[in-house]
Amino acid sequence: MSRQEKHVMWSIGLTDEDAAFIAGCAGKGWGLTAFTVEASPSGLEFERDSPYLAWVAQSAWARTGEIVRQHFPHLGLLPHILILDADEDRSDLAAGPSPYILSRPLRRTQVLESLSKAVETRALHTDLLCMTRELLIDRDLLENKSATLSFLTAFLTDVAETSEPEKILNALHKNIAQLLPVTAVHGALWRDSAPELFLAVQANSAAEEAWRSLFADAARKLAPADCALLIETARVNRLDQSSEAAAALPEKQRVYLIPLSRGGKSDGVIAILAKNKPSLGKDQAAALRAATQHAALAMRRALSARAESAWCDSDFSAAAL
Repeated sequence: MSRQEKHVMWSIGLTDEDAAFIAGCAGKGWGLTAFTVEASPSGLEFERDSPYLAWVAQSAWARTGEIVRQHFPHLGLLPHILILDADEDRSDLAAGPSPYILSRPLRRTQVLESLSKAVETRALHTDLLCMTRELLIDRDLLENKSATLSFLTAFLTDVAETSEPEKILNALHKNIAQLLPVTAVHGALWRDSAPELFLAVQANSAAEEAWRSLFADAARKLAPADCALLIETARVNRLDQSSEAAAALPEKQRVYLIPLSRGGKSDGVIAILAKNKPSLGKDQAAALRAATQHAALAMRRALSARAESAWCDSDFSAAAL
């Protein structure tokens, strides 16, 4: 397989041993381009390689964040995997873009999972890019297409700036107003872990029970048999959207349900409560589907990063004792 046919990944500041291990796990379909802390990648190299992800040593983390902020903000869209020693200080992690954290010693399953997620992200970004190009072709529908493009751009920007799953759905709620007037955006994720709900309603309210019931009904149609039962007691992550959203019930004619999937399997559903019966054009509906799939993937990653961070904190606490 030639270099042009390979998926490219970067390493920044990694040891030769870590780089060799990652390349060996990835196999022949991937190429690894190594950079030192002093010679970090440039924008031209980003265009040349079109990398799927970057493996970053902690010694290079602050420098990578500085480059992204000052010179190449588009690099912030590139997934970053931070490789951390168990005894390394984590206080400077905020200096760089939101990472996924792996602790040494690296494991083959961790590397392969990171590569799989990077491929999923590239596929979503490619779909969004193709859609953006299509939006610019048809000048007769420029006004509607411009609103759709603005929605995608603003939403992707907001998602890139946060690593909190709740803020990702809040960003969708805020930006979707460019497509249609909405009251609330709620979500449920149920694959690979216990189901989790993301609701913008008051706790222990009639609205919460109604939305929980709606997601349970959706799970009966889309998910494994026991998922609907688990949703009835699933943890609720609270969203901050509006006082109207906090009390709004799921009126059938106003709810726009978007199923989520990965690899052909059900992953969850996002529910949009429109102020009126939703009416979307073809481009708007396609943009909304792409944005919600991107939101779900970003939320999954944020939840994984949150769990990994909690695990690292507990591990460090145990070590301190």
